[in-house]
Amino acid sequence: MRKKDSISRHLDTFYREQTAVKYVLVLFDFINRLFLLFCYPIIITLSFVAYRMKEGLEFEVVDTRNVSQFKVAKLKKIIGDRFYFKYWDDDEPDSHRDGFWCHSESRLFRPKGWCEAMGIKLDAPPTYRHKKLPPGCLLEEEKVDPNSEVEVGMKLECIDPVVPLQICTATVIKVLKYGFMLIRCDHADEDFDPDVPNNDSMYVHVSSNLIFECGFADAHGIRLMPPNEYENKRFSWNKYLAETGQKPVKLPKVRRFHIA
Repeated sequence: MRKKDSISRHLDTFYREQTAVKYVLVLFDFINRLFLLFCYPIIITLSFVAYRMKEGLEFEVVDTRNVSQFKVAKLKKIIGDRFYFKYWDDDEPDSHRDGFWCHSESRLFRPKGWCEAMGIKLDAPPTYRHKKLPPGCLLEEEKVDPNSEVEVGMKLECIDPVVPLQICTATVIKVLKYGFMLIRCDHADEDFDPDVPNNDSMYVHVSSNLIFECGFADAHGIRLMPPNEYENKRFSWNKYLAETGQKPVKLPKVRRFHIA
């Protein structure tokens, strides 16, 4: 009898402790939600001020109308961790074009001097001036130069910049510094000039999650948009690479999440 009473007391103590732990967890969850709701936007905004992120600064930004081009844009608004940009030629008094919003950690905007350091042509006003890009401005994944593994003409798969729900075959058409490259979707028009801004090509880093190795779509049961000459034919990477003599791109295992 005493043994049963002892077991019963131990069970009661255990259940009371479990209930107390649940109440503590609920309290912490409530405090966390309050923090995210009220404090987080303020802290983010203050951090931007501390790092001299303020309205009116100029940046080098991907042209959302021609994703293979970078343009100078001004930071017009900061709300929480969101930035609002307007391109230099859209900021004229007679321009009615809207700007665009992006996340503070987005890869769509870069500091002044970044395009020159990477070897990318920049659309800028005649009065645009910048200093040489200072050390430490590159992101962690951009500090190592793996370009020895990437060559012009290599093949890969990428998210279509015009139709993001679609994955297509692509070709490396230009190799830049620090692991960056210009790639072109293979279903684009044959009359292609890499020096003319267009939406069939885009600049990416080898660690970007917008690109994949050959065979990714097939391995995951995703329909792949093949090159133009295979539009009405069954496409196989092994057969295609053997026929053309081209090589696939080897991408690093560690990938970076792309934030828009």
